[in-house]
Amino acid sequence: MKFQTKMILYFSTIIFLICGIFLVLLEHHIEETTNKQIAKQALQAAHLVADTDDIIDAFDDKDPSKAIQPIAESIRKNIGAAYVVVGNMDGIRYSHTEPDKIGFHMVGGDNTPVLEKGESIITERVGSLGKSIRGKVPVKKDGKIIGIVSVGFMTSTVQENIDSVFFHWLRISILVGLIGVLCAILLSIYMKKQLFDMEPKQIARLYQLNQTILETTSDGIITTTKNHTITSANPSAYHFFNKEKILMERDISDIIPLRLTEKSEFQAVEMALGEETVILSKKPLYVKKDREGALYTLRKKDEYEQVINELQHVKQQAKMQRAQTHEFSNKMHLLLGLLKRHQVKEAVEFIEQDQINKHQQYSFTNQQPYTILNALLVGKMIEAQEKNIILQIELDDTLMPCTDEQLNAVTMALGNLIQNAIEAVLKSKNSLKEVRVSIQQYEHELLMEVQDSGDGVDDKLATKIFERGFSTNEGYDRGHGLALSKQAMQAVDGDIFLDAGDLSGACFLLVLRRNS
Repeated sequence: MKFQTKMILYFSTIIFLICGIFLVLLEHHIEETTNKQIAKQALQAAHLVADTDDIIDAFDDKDPSKAIQPIAESIRKNIGAAYVVVGNMDGIRYSHTEPDKIGFHMVGGDNTPVLEKGESIITERVGSLGKSIRGKVPVKKDGKIIGIVSVGFMTSTVQENIDSVFFHWLRISILVGLIGVLCAILLSIYMKKQLFDMEPKQIARLYQLNQTILETTSDGIITTTKNHTITSANPSAYHFFNKEKILMERDISDIIPLRLTEKSEFQAVEMALGEETVILSKKPLYVKKDREGALYTLRKKDEYEQVINELQHVKQQAKMQRAQTHEFSNKMHLLLGLLKRHQVKEAVEFIEQDQINKHQQYSFTNQQPYTILNALLVGKMIEAQEKNIILQIELDDTLMPCTDEQLNAVTMALGNLIQNAIEAVLKSKNSLKEVRVSIQQYEHELLMEVQDSGDGVDDKLATKIFERGFSTNEGYDRGHGLALSKQAMQAVDGDIFLDAGDLSGACFLLVLRRNS
């Protein structure tokens, strides 16, 4: 059964159940109240008749019924009673609704308390006309009981009045119930829309899937309201803030610097958390174009740098393959021309010389673990050739051993510096297009130098070039390369400096210290 149908049935059942209980209680209340009112009215009417002087005086007449009957009937009609009976001390009727019953004994057997004790009573008995609610009082003259008055209302008539009132409320209850069902239908439609036309089971499954994703992802994820109150945090986020046992309902500025939380959005900002350095990003969360909060993501810096290095390696390999394909195609055309002219000797000499050149050009070092660095230099060499740039590389035969972390930092930093040098040379109007790379091993440190024949770096900007987001080139999301390179080198006991070189452009010096 669909959620909307269930909602309609549940609400309708509750509404009709409430209406049913209301009607049962109402019927009991109406019956009880009406009976009390009728009994009170009967007793008041009986007192009225018993206190009438003409009635009292008529008891002394030879035929009291002649005077009492008209008065009693007049009062009966005025109050709407079933009967008004006046009797003597023996219970003989002096008045009755049916005149032929005058002179006979009153029926019911409830006159004794009235005639003997002078009490006023209310009873429900079966009389000559049927079952009725009756009020009985004594008739007194000079303090002496001389007769009795009985005023009665038929229970059947009382029940008709009760039923009339009850059915009136029954119609109202049915109308209210139908309106309630209509409201239940409208409410179910509204709730269905609020739930994006999804069933509760689907929502529960989606929630469980979302929780599983948050729990299994390695990135720390924190969501906040627009008032910066934390609404959710996955287990990885708690790992980053391992000293914080409770994150929920706290202000985000308690754990992240206020200068960052006040920004509406930022990307890849480094932040120190204890002994770890993390990369923090913030994105606004919108619901129907209204900003409802923010999403913070945290990632370990070493994971972030590892991804960058891998992407750079892939990019270098792609460039190298593209350049080699282009170069190979040109050489094939040259060989085809030589063979068509039957210059076989020249073709063989060209192939042999090409093999020698390739070995010299693409084998800077075979020392482990510098094969990745070798691939980087080969890729940059091919890229420089494509752009008609002279790339000179000087590399010592033996380099000091280094860890994977050191090699990754060196490869990333050197790759960024060579790329910046190539771009600077292309941008410059100088006729000399040259980039020089030198890698030299000293006793306790590895020195790498990258210089170019570009326009150089203005002295006013020398202190800013290593800042995150600063770049001398135009374009979106630039100014990360040098900053990341410097941070990567410093993390492995190295550094990058702006130095003075032999060429007209910039000269950067990389220093990597030997592990103790």
